[in-house]
Amino acid sequence: LQGVQANVERYEDEITSAIDFMLRLFPRVSNSATAYAKSLTEAERNQPKRKKGLENIRDGYMKSVSGAIAFAGGDLKPANARTVSLVLRETVPDWGQVASPEQRTELSDLLSQAQEAVKDPDAHADLAAAAQALSAIK
Repeated sequence: LQGVQANVERYEDEITSAIDFMLRLFPRVSNSATAYAKSLTEAERNQPKRKKGLENIRDGYMKSVSGAIAFAGGDLKPANARTVSLVLRETVPDWGQVASPEQRTELSDLLSQAQEAVKDPDAHADLAAAAQALSAIK
């Protein structure tokens, strides 16, 4: 655990850039996978391997979002906290739609925890806006 923390501290700026890129890329990946699935026949779409592949894409996306939220609530430099919270706010329409109701509840809880932990007021506001946008998705 100390090694992970040391790497986070050492590479915080790079991790922040990667999260920003990843959360902006994932909707494109998700949309491409959905379009591919729609191009298949029903029998092809319901093959266990294909269903599992699509499920893995969605689950990976949600794990990336939850990781980004947890990262935002960490002890980050203010600029990095703002960057991560902003990308979460800007992409919530994408990942919020992909998340199951249970995942939305978990992500909402994580957003609340991150809001409590974040010290930067702009980052706090972006996390609050993300949480509000997420709660509006049904």
